Amino acid sequence: MNGHSESSKDTQLLTDLEMKENARQSRRQKRRQARLGNIEATEESSDEARHINAGRRVPREPIDRMVSVIKFLGSYNNDMEQIECALGDLLRKDERIQQLSATVQELRRSKNEEARMIEEEQGRLMELQSQLNDKEISLNHARESLDEASEQLREEKQRFQAEEAARYDKAIETEKKKLDHDLQRKVKQIEKATAAKLEQTEEQIQQLQHQVLSLTEARDNAEMTLALFRTRTKELEDQQKELESRYKTQDSPLPEFEGDLFKIRQALKAIAHAYFGDLPPEDADIDQLQRILRDSDQIFQFVPLTASNASKYLRVRAAQSVIAKAICHSLWEPFGGSIMSLSSDQMSTFVQISKALARQDRRKESLWRYLTLYGLDIAALQHTRDNTVDDQFARLQTQHLSDVLRVLVPPQKQKDFERDLGRLLTECVRFWNKAKRDSCIIEFDTQPPQSSNSGWLSEPCLELDHVEAGTEQRHNNVPAWCLFPRVTFSPINEEPKIVAGHAVFGDCPALYEGSCELRRQEEEFTQFKRKFARQLSISKGR
Repeated sequence: MNGHSESSKDTQLLTDLEMKENARQSRRQKRRQARLGNIEATEESSDEARHINAGRRVPREPIDRMVSVIKFLGSYNNDMEQIECALGDLLRKDERIQQLSATVQELRRSKNEEARMIEEEQGRLMELQSQLNDKEISLNHARESLDEASEQLREEKQRFQAEEAARYDKAIETEKKKLDHDLQRKVKQIEKATAAKLEQTEEQIQQLQHQVLSLTEARDNAEMTLALFRTRTKELEDQQKELESRYKTQDSPLPEFEGDLFKIRQALKAIAHAYFGDLPPEDADIDQLQRILRDSDQIFQFVPLTASNASKYLRVRAAQSVIAKAICHSLWEPFGGSIMSLSSDQMSTFVQISKALARQDRRKESLWRYLTLYGLDIAALQHTRDNTVDDQFARLQTQHLSDVLRVLVPPQKQKDFERDLGRLLTECVRFWNKAKRDSCIIEFDTQPPQSSNSGWLSEPCLELDHVEAGTEQRHNNVPAWCLFPRVTFSPINEEPKIVAGHAVFGDCPALYEGSCELRRQEEEFTQFKRKFARQLSISKGR
């Protein structure tokens, strides 16, 4: 674009100058052409000669124009710098004109090359056309051969279809005869089977008639039995009403039972804290004590005997759990704690009867349970006149628990422990002697779930709140410890009421610390055994 604008300006300037010096330029051109002697030859030459000469020599017209311009400019007193600039522009234009000539020659060469390539392509196309014609001829021959083969195949197909039709007709006729024979044979078999079924049906009809007669007799007997049952039921209801009027069932308020249970739980907790917070004597064999405790109850396999807060927490709660489970399983059984001791089979029978009556009529169950316990007490008093049976029963359980837990109680406190434990168990026996005769059914649950819920409260562990149980401890197999049972009261005319139990659950920080201490003790004991064995082997080697 810049070159084009400069060329336009220069052309305008030259045009103005040429208009002023047109006459003088014309005369000078004629004289120059006369001297060269080739003016007429140039005008009469053909177009082809002009193209050849343009490629061989420099065009004269631009040079003449430059000379005329220079001569024209020489007649003026202009600044030499401007003249040199104008001359430089003219020289550059001349150079561009020469470059355009070279470009035209290159374009001609390219055109000739393209023409040659087009001729070669036309030759190749003609060769391909010849090949295509040959292939069309061979294709026509192949089509004729295919038509002949198709005609032969059609004839063979017609012949094959005729043969197959004849063969199929023959096979169909044979199969038809076979099916007719099989059909006749099956008809005969069906007739025989039908006759046998008819005979069997007649026998079944006779049997059903006998069954109808027997059922009719059974219905008559059942109606008679039902009438007798109704009569007997009315008599029993009259007897029940008479018994209810003579024996009033016990119906104590629930807050009274709740208060008694709260006192028992507080007393149990106080005993556990008072006698199991101290460590065994220093001269005691800790390993031996741990084996004794683990043999007595599995709960002690998670309790280390150390001076740590976790050990103290676990010792107190483990002892409390052992006492609570002993109270529920030995003293607070549905028909336990009576003067007359019952076997497990007898007690199971009484429990089944009680549950069956409770599902039918709670008042009947309450009266039956009251009279049963009353009868057991009367039968027991015929064999003994001792009114301190409750105390004796409590003393037996006290002795049993003392034998289990004595190793955890300091020697100077063992008598006080047995005294306080005996008082607690005696109070439990008295409570149950009253509660088991009440119309309200009281049930105890000593198996808490793995985590706390609405029916159970978690025992706080304030000493170790800063310790968080690890992932392994949260998913361990340590069962929850029942510190006091969950109690369910089922009154006759009210909705059941649940008093939450207390337990130590598996995510307790004390259990995590205790397991760590037990693991460390096992590692230390293992190292001690290895060290002792090493020293023994060294001494033998010497």
